[in-house]
Amino acid sequence: MTDKARELTPDEMSFVCDPDQFQFDTTDDLPDLESIIGQERAIRAIDFGVQMPGYGFNIYVTGLSGSGRSTTIQRFLERKAREEPVPDDWCYVNNFADPRRPVNIHLPAGRGIQLRDDMAEFIRDLQQAFPVAYDSEDYSQRMRTMAQELDQARNEVLKKMGDTAKAQGFALMQAATGLGVVPMVDNQMVTPEQFGQLPEEVRSKFEADLPEVQQALERTMREVRAMEKAAKKKMRALSRQVADSVVGDHMNDLLEEYAAFDQVVQYLGEVRNDIVENVTDFRPRTEQEEAGDQPDGPPFQSPRQPAGPASPLSRYQVNVIVDHSRSQGAPVIYETNPTYLNLVGRIEQEIRYGVMTIRFNHIRAGCLHRANGGYLVIEARDLLESPLAWDALKRAIKNREIRTEVLHVVAPTAVTTSLEPECIPFQAKVILVGDWSTYALLYDLDDTFRKIFKVRADFGSWMERTPEAMQRYAEFVASRVRADNLLPVDRLAVARIIESGTQLVEHKERLSARFAGVIEVIQESSYWAG
Repeated sequence: MTDKARELTPDEMSFVCDPDQFQFDTTDDLPDLESIIGQERAIRAIDFGVQMPGYGFNIYVTGLSGSGRSTTIQRFLERKAREEPVPDDWCYVNNFADPRRPVNIHLPAGRGIQLRDDMAEFIRDLQQAFPVAYDSEDYSQRMRTMAQELDQARNEVLKKMGDTAKAQGFALMQAATGLGVVPMVDNQMVTPEQFGQLPEEVRSKFEADLPEVQQALERTMREVRAMEKAAKKKMRALSRQVADSVVGDHMNDLLEEYAAFDQVVQYLGEVRNDIVENVTDFRPRTEQEEAGDQPDGPPFQSPRQPAGPASPLSRYQVNVIVDHSRSQGAPVIYETNPTYLNLVGRIEQEIRYGVMTIRFNHIRAGCLHRANGGYLVIEARDLLESPLAWDALKRAIKNREIRTEVLHVVAPTAVTTSLEPECIPFQAKVILVGDWSTYALLYDLDDTFRKIFKVRADFGSWMERTPEAMQRYAEFVASRVRADNLLPVDRLAVARIIESGTQLVEHKERLSARFAGVIEVIQESSYWAG
């Protein structure tokens, strides 16, 4: 037989905190709270997820608003991140074999910016060095010698052809379409009108001999073109030889500086080959060239200014998308607007001459890039409300790579070029912060969610009221007073705050772990006391 229900006394329904149990006068006498109150189980779950290797042990944090989820995660991760190594910098550089597929390079923290600046200085040095090399007397003399040899050989061949034509009664004539042959009578070239007035037998002989002379002329012109082609090949070879020598002299320091990084050494080799093959890109454009004419002469006239965004030399730039030169420890990134582009990065567009173009210099990092090697914290509801964002995050975690691309749904259809940057390996812990209903929805409807978020950290809304808990409550009050620059709280007021903590949770043997309400009491009290 059960006991009959009875009316509770006021003492049974409420808790009165004795201020004399505390060994301080005001919160100025207390240290700051070093740990989190009342969330030991959640902290153990977070610690497990952070320490556990494997891409699937990411963390979903549940709990009511005001339970200290964000503060706890921030303190825990920042303390943990300070003890971990700084991750690498990430850069994108031009792929000279296929410019539509830029390649990535990773370097120790701070070396990405250094490589960018070293390459910029290298290009500036070449802009000064190439004109000196191509204006040198040695190079000019060798080019003149090859040109003179070509002229001499060409003149000899044409003279021989002229003698052959003359023996047949013809002469060579320069026309708008090239060299041709015309009949000669009494050592004088005959015009078409004069040719028509010649006797029939004379015209017939010229017409009979003409095919043989024209064939000889065609053979001669093929020989001349072959000679010119060979001469130009020799000139280009000399130009490449000079360019390779100049580039090699200036690149030696770079190769020595980055000898330990195979990616950079390979990239510098590709840069060297490309510069040698496209050395004329370093020459300042003249008015004739702007109009479409390509004048003859050495490939340099004078140094040019450093490459701007529209310069062909911009393909030698290094696009640093993640820079950890000022970082200490692993990164902890809080993404408050987790859209698709903010997650995986974007490729910006440039309008040139009315045409939308994109280049590797336009690749920008997302929060996945910045959090790589560390931690990424996202509000689950914000993530799910952004189109494509949840799928992008799942792919990055599951495939362990970040794919930055231009999607038709987020890019205008006027883009005429496309980029497919090389994917960047992804290794970071992702922490989603949300409520229980969102967790249950994802767990039931998305199989991938179960595989990649195997750890759940539940933040409770209350804790047992023990002497130790009340002492830590007092230290929490002291921490908030100092953090918010409030008036100090004496121990009587601390006791009343603890009593309000029991009232918030509606249980006299428990204290509220939703500290938003407790902080409001402290702030309002300080205001009225002032």
